[in-house]
Amino acid sequence: MVIRPPLERAEPTAPRQASRFAGFKPRDASPRPVMTDGLEPSLTAPVRAYATARADIERMEQRGLPALPHQEKAMQQARGALEAVSPETAKDLGSALSRHPGLAGRIDQPGGLEAIGKAMAQEAKVRGDPQLRADRFVEDWSRLAGRRAELSGLSNRETRVKVETRLRNLAQDLDRDPQVAKLLTARGKDLGLPASSRLMAAPPLSLGQMLERTLGPGRQHRPGLDIDR
Repeated sequence: MVIRPPLERAEPTAPRQASRFAGFKPRDASPRPVMTDGLEPSLTAPVRAYATARADIERMEQRGLPALPHQEKAMQQARGALEAVSPETAKDLGSALSRHPGLAGRIDQPGGLEAIGKAMAQEAKVRGDPQLRADRFVEDWSRLAGRRAELSGLSNRETRVKVETRLRNLAQDLDRDPQVAKLLTARGKDLGLPASSRLMAAPPLSLGQMLERTLGPGRQHRPGLDIDR
């Protein structure tokens, strides 16, 4: 007779506790682009280069001096580099710096890039809204027309021609923006047009052509370097 040892009783298994790491998913290790001062990372460097080049030329203008060849080249290269990344951003930046004198010179100051980014955002907003573009056109036309009226006499002839050239450019740009032209057809008084002016003249004239006619024949000014009017 074989005596078998008694079987050992298995202790009841304790229920497994859920791991505190259950359901944990590690984040993607690849860095995500971070907006810097309101600008996408790919735009920060070309915007900075553009503003720096613009500031150098503005400093020369403030001294009554023409831009140096290397400054003109730097401006052209910076504009080209930014346009290659985003033509719309280049347009918004040029407009923002033109509308806010001295803004380009703040590029290396604390908050300077952020201020430029905000000004660009506003220009982008105007660019995308026909009503805002129409209001902007009236504002620009009225300001330049008022400036032109102040410049009488031979001593102011050169400056007057420059102002008239900018007005002509505005009028010609209007014909390339039919949405704005349509909105402005009822605002002839705001643009200084006589109440008797009619768009359906003989031959038919566009609003831009009518505005250009108010300037007279004149002569075009050809600037040495066209820095975003």
